[in-house]
Amino acid sequence: VHATYAIKRLGQPASHGCVRLHPDNAADFYQLVETFGATNTSIVIVK
Repeated sequence: VHATYAIKRLGQPASHGCVRLHPDNAADFYQLVETFGATNTSIVIVK
């Protein structure tokens, strides 16, 4: 999971498994993990 500045490519395949986030969303996600801890954080990918 990481931020990307290739905003126009979000929502399209562009890598081999990375979950790319808008920089604003990545910052929010980082703050949530900092607040609640990595062990209390789950990522569920639904196709």
